[in-house]
Amino acid sequence: EVVVHAGTYHETVEMYSGGTEGAPVVIRAAGDGEAVLDGADPALRDPLGWTDEGGGVWSAAAAETRYVAVDGVRLWNYLDAGSLAAAPAGGGGFYWEAGSVHVLIPGGGTPATRSMAVSSLGRAFWLEGAPNVVIRDLVIRCYGAEEYSEGIMVRDGSHGVWIVDTTFENVMPGIWVKGQVDDLTVTGCTFSDVGLADFDWYEVKARGGMESGAIAIDDEYDGRGIVFVDNTVRDSFDGMRMCGNTDLDHPIHADVIRNSFRHLGDDGIETDGVCPDVRIVGNRWEDMLVGVSAAPAVVGPLWVIRNLMVFHRNVAAGSDWMSRPLKFNVGDDRPSGEIFVYHNTGWAGEDGQMAFTVTDDSRWARLVDVNNVWVGTDMGYYYVNEGDEPIEVDYDVVFSTTGADLFYWQGTHHADVAAFEAATGMMANGI
Repeated sequence: EVVVHAGTYHETVEMYSGGTEGAPVVIRAAGDGEAVLDGADPALRDPLGWTDEGGGVWSAAAAETRYVAVDGVRLWNYLDAGSLAAAPAGGGGFYWEAGSVHVLIPGGGTPATRSMAVSSLGRAFWLEGAPNVVIRDLVIRCYGAEEYSEGIMVRDGSHGVWIVDTTFENVMPGIWVKGQVDDLTVTGCTFSDVGLADFDWYEVKARGGMESGAIAIDDEYDGRGIVFVDNTVRDSFDGMRMCGNTDLDHPIHADVIRNSFRHLGDDGIETDGVCPDVRIVGNRWEDMLVGVSAAPAVVGPLWVIRNLMVFHRNVAAGSDWMSRPLKFNVGDDRPSGEIFVYHNTGWAGEDGQMAFTVTDDSRWARLVDVNNVWVGTDMGYYYVNEGDEPIEVDYDVVFSTTGADLFYWQGTHHADVAAFEAATGMMANGI
């Protein structure tokens, strides 16, 4: 057992061996105060390390970095002095060039009056071939210096890892899972990257590297048994990605249970990729564009059960998309497998939006929508799809807060459940 006493530690821990099921290696806080692993350069916490360049811009000698935060809020990484100079009035940002970092402090102030964090490390933990490791009660903060950075890397052969009651701040993703990793459990943790949710949606998509969220499953993932339970994910772009993109000969048996997702710029949970057997149960999504993205959830089945999906809206700057609890449109040659949606409550939140929405190019082996509540601020149910995909809809409660027609189905409005059933033969037991 490694006991970490209160303090701030600027380091990366690499582990290439671990424990056993009966005697895991435990790394935990001592309980005498916060034990923080901090990727920010400690020298640049000191105001004397900075030079005033004028115009609200401050510079300092620094190793190459891709992550700067002021007062705990992530800044946009501009490419050069010219683009930083064109930053919106009152906003902030930074760029790194030739051994120096240049920071425009948002809202004014100086390094003496604001908290400056410039990441100089890529990760807090690297676990490779390190089975049966427990990390608990730590704070992991501001790791993002490298192109591929994360709080904790868990990769090939690191089976039976537990990450418990740990706080991830100013780091994205919190956990990166790559290769053959079985039985990873993440519970009681908090993940945030304040500022990221409010960046321009299109610029985040164009730049890349900012969409992983709390946990990112690498395309090369070949394991099974991830359990993500009782965590809080907030103030990021995407909440998490649960599937890799490699053809598998086995189910991944992934569970996402009783988590809270709040204030995200895009998707709460992405099951976009190869997702044989993912179960999403008892979670709450609030204040984001999309709750669950299955675009596509290849192989399946995907289970979405007893979740609360409320106040979906365009959060990120510049975002102008259809907000919704579930997204199915594929943009991929592969269809989703079977998708089962039971006992959920979905509320659109933003004006002029539908609750259950299927748009063109949505394909699946089978979609079952039963015993759910769908509340739209326009219509409750919107279905426009080029294909003739098998879908079963029944026992739902569908409502519009504005009194609009409840259903729009393949180009035809249906004012209520009775009209929809007469036209489609579905919702015989709906309300």
